[in-house]
Amino acid sequence: MGWNPNEGYYQRHVESEGYSNKITEEQKQFNKLSLEEIREGIEIAQQQYTRDMKNIGKVHLKTPYSKEETKMDLTNYNYVTKNDAVKFVCGDMNDLIRSKEIIYKYNLQNKTNCIFSPVFGAIELAEIVNFLKENTLNDIRLQLQIHKFIWDKNKRGV
Repeated sequence: MGWNPNEGYYQRHVESEGYSNKITEEQKQFNKLSLEEIREGIEIAQQQYTRDMKNIGKVHLKTPYSKEETKMDLTNYNYVTKNDAVKFVCGDMNDLIRSKEIIYKYNLQNKTNCIFSPVFGAIELAEIVNFLKENTLNDIRLQLQIHKFIWDKNKRGV
């Protein structure tokens, strides 16, 4: 082959960008795999990805404060897994008690991630925390609408 005027530039550019034209050990090992082994690896990775993505979900409990509790299909709680989350939006003590009943009835604390979130301005955070402590609901997370603390509570789009 003849002289390539771009060869030096190309080599410097590749090295300056952190790329290498050298074959790595990992690439050498990959090259030793049969086509069947590569396909099997891809299929396993796709199955794992699909399984993981299928199971991610969040279920909200409509508590009495929302006046929409009758619209809930509580059988959904039979299907939640560790990859899911159940969020309880609580506005008063009745909501906390109802949420605890649902957690115990469906064994949610052992099956999935449980989150309590207050209706902003309707219930004191200390009331929720004390309820969680008094009822030994140690694995329940508390989620705040942080934007309501930072900006005006009525501001939209933040």
